[in-house]
Amino acid sequence: MNSTWIVYTNQSNVQDFEYIVLRCGEKRHFTTEKLALLKCARERTNTFLSTLCTFEHNRRIFVGSELLDMSLADIIDCTIPLQEVHIATVIKQVVEGLHYLSISSTALGTPVVYNSLRASNLFEGRNGLVKLATFGRKVFPMSLKNGNHDQDRQDIGAII
Repeated sequence: MNSTWIVYTNQSNVQDFEYIVLRCGEKRHFTTEKLALLKCARERTNTFLSTLCTFEHNRRIFVGSELLDMSLADIIDCTIPLQEVHIATVIKQVVEGLHYLSISSTALGTPVVYNSLRASNLFEGRNGLVKLATFGRKVFPMSLKNGNHDQDRQDIGAII
């Protein structure tokens, strides 16, 4: 069973603390593909929520990521209408993030398709940067790599 918490790390001053998202899952569920996605997220880019820490305890792996102000789902649910330029900026950043994942994971030798592209997995900070959560991933099927587009096409996963 996977779990998610919002926690904070206390800095030197009680008033200076940073919130992080802490997710955990069973070690056996951390496949090569999931580890490749985490490795991409450990690089300090503006594409993914940064992975700040990982550790293992009682056969479970814990992953701590930065916490941004709100998800795209929160923005959509608010009553303020979105401007076309804002929507275009979000889409551009999401496409750039997916492209970065494709290039980076292929370079690591484990091509990954991001299969949880939904508003609740996209986060926007106060600076306007949109980042993908590292919670969604799927291996690119071997049969599609070999040019056979009929078999295993359902294995790609839902992009939306």
